[in-house]
Amino acid sequence: RTCSFQVPAPSSKDLEDIEARGLKIIEYEGKVKYWQEKLDELLEEQDRYAKLVRIRINARSYWNCIYQSEQLEKEFILAALESEDLPVELQRFSEEDFPLHIRSDREIFLARVRHNDRTELDNIPLALRGDKEVMLECVKRQVQAIECLSDNLRADKDILRAVLHHPELPAQFLLQFSDELRSDASLVLEIFKHPAKEMSFIEHISQTLRSDKQFLLQVIECFQCKDSTDQRWQNMKPENQILRYMNEPVESELDFVLRCCRIPRLKRQRASDDLRRNEQIFEAAQLENHILRYLPQQLRGDFDFVMRCVRQSGFNLRHASDDLRGNAQIIEAACKECGVAILYSNNTDEGLWKHKAIAKGIIAYGDDLGVAKSVIERYKGDFEVISMSVFNPKLEWSMIPDDMRSNTDFVIKALQLNPDKVWRSLPLETKSIFQVALEIVNNPNSTDEIVAEAIETCSDLLSNRKVLKHIILKHFFVGRGTVYRAVFRSGNSDIRNDKEMMLAALSRCNVWQLHVSDELKEDRDFLLQVAEEIPWLFRDLALVWDSEMVIRVMQKHPGFFIGDDEIIRPDLWEDEDLVNAWLEIGGGWLCQYFEDFEDDEEVILVATAHEWHDFKYASHDLRKDKAFVLKALSIDTRILEFVDREIILDQEILIAATSKDVRCVDFLTRKFEDHSALKSFTQKIRPPLQEYWAFQAFQEGVLAPMRSTLPAKKKRRTLTMLNQGPVTRAVYESEIASCLGVMRDEDKIATYTAVSNHLAAWGV
Repeated sequence: RTCSFQVPAPSSKDLEDIEARGLKIIEYEGKVKYWQEKLDELLEEQDRYAKLVRIRINARSYWNCIYQSEQLEKEFILAALESEDLPVELQRFSEEDFPLHIRSDREIFLARVRHNDRTELDNIPLALRGDKEVMLECVKRQVQAIECLSDNLRADKDILRAVLHHPELPAQFLLQFSDELRSDASLVLEIFKHPAKEMSFIEHISQTLRSDKQFLLQVIECFQCKDSTDQRWQNMKPENQILRYMNEPVESELDFVLRCCRIPRLKRQRASDDLRRNEQIFEAAQLENHILRYLPQQLRGDFDFVMRCVRQSGFNLRHASDDLRGNAQIIEAACKECGVAILYSNNTDEGLWKHKAIAKGIIAYGDDLGVAKSVIERYKGDFEVISMSVFNPKLEWSMIPDDMRSNTDFVIKALQLNPDKVWRSLPLETKSIFQVALEIVNNPNSTDEIVAEAIETCSDLLSNRKVLKHIILKHFFVGRGTVYRAVFRSGNSDIRNDKEMMLAALSRCNVWQLHVSDELKEDRDFLLQVAEEIPWLFRDLALVWDSEMVIRVMQKHPGFFIGDDEIIRPDLWEDEDLVNAWLEIGGGWLCQYFEDFEDDEEVILVATAHEWHDFKYASHDLRKDKAFVLKALSIDTRILEFVDREIILDQEILIAATSKDVRCVDFLTRKFEDHSALKSFTQKIRPPLQEYWAFQAFQEGVLAPMRSTLPAKKKRRTLTMLNQGPVTRAVYESEIASCLGVMRDEDKIATYTAVSNHLAAWGV
């Protein structure tokens, strides 16, 4: 029962071999483990790179596809901010979504500012408000960011100059900067050269500059220059003037105040008392109507000085002394400048009537009716004086002498001054005179009521084509039908058949239904002309227009039809040209009308060119037609989403799509979850490229000309390694490439390279 066989003990050599093999196994296991870890790292890095690429392309779609821990990583946030469309979390960037160290990160905040110009000022972290680069970016995009500047940046010139790049400047922006900057004359002068400058900015500069006469004169020059701000300065409010911001020492200098007085509508009371008595000041002020208001009493009684003032503006008579307000020469000079000045005279002496200027003022603006009648009697026959009576509401037309009221020239002159009052006072026989009625029509101050009355009273007006067209163009208005009703009520039937007149009338208001003749409504040339010039009549003419007319209007006025396809008759949509015209203006696919065009290649391609989503309305046969799909892909590669599944994996279609748009790779990865088809496609694209680049290396290393290593003086003409010229070498290259099956078409190489790069960018 006991086995007598005994296993021999291993020799020392066998033990050594076993130990050596064990050590090798341990060594190789370590290497395998090392390279496995290395491979895992590379795969993880590749996966991370693919995620970053996808987020850069479309952050809104892929942000929620990454881990929550990755959403808090700086690299992923920066990649998402490079995308055009951000997820909601990155748009609001609130405390709930991101911790403080992320919201305060310098690079992330700069990326947010560059992505969105309107970043809220409250979101600027306190730690970054002293960073010059960050605040410069904020100020360049939003001028209100200066409110968040730290103390050290409020003295920075570059920040202030960044503010000046904005078209508008806040009213008190200078208060946000240091006293040092507000004392810099050259920098402050740049502010006053800005198109949006305001005189009130002087209030916020330093006291030193406000007392510097030479600097202030340079500021005045900025406002007096003939540029786009000149008219703006002319219309500024009186209170926004320069002297109100000046210090007392400057206000007492004569030459400076003289320069200021040349600025329109300057308030002289800001000058010192001594300068207010200086006549040079008031000679310099050319646009002040009530200059005497600011003068001392002794100057208001100075005859020569008051005479100069009333010649400048008759209203100054109101502020002259009592003696001068009764002086005939002063009153005459004031009335010549402005007739209303007679109201400020205290002289009722009839001797004043001999002065024509005073007589005109009495007739036009005098309160005493008896005096006015006496002046009219005195100047009987003087058209210039008597015509001023039309301005006086107390004087009636019947108070004018009969011989003047019957004089056509006088009536026309009176109508020019006050058409409404004079016309209502005229007798019927005077109103029927052609020249009188024509004056009413031509006068821009005539009301619609008196123009309509003139048309009905004088029939000769409508017989003159030039006058008729003037009436139509000047007095026809939408919502004001008084004049055009009078024209069509008083005119003959020829007006309704006149193409030129009716076209002019239609351009001013809608008279189509009531006043256009039936003959013109059937005239095709007239309808086409209306279609091109007056598109807003489309609804009224829609029943008589054919597809050609609609196309002409659509091409000339495309915006009129967008969003309002119902104004086109349904039967017109059967015309393919109309459908193409509609799609070319961006009208969109109309399912209720375009069913018959789902098999029409031309219509579908036009629709795709203006809105790629419309490709989905193509018929099933077209969407699996390879040639048609390639044409559509050349227009917009995004239509790959609607291509039939039978041909979507065709190599030509995949190349046409992925070579132009990396988003097509994104679509394919979502449509085919196993990715086997995409890997197979990649394996067909990469080898030809690898062969091409290998051949390029061979060509440059073997077939290309050798570079000489000799010094410049000893260089000789270089030869190829095959000792052949360029033509022969090109033939060899072509033959070798053809034999090896290497691509030589440059366009094809560029296409394959683009496909490979897009696949690689998506992690394939």
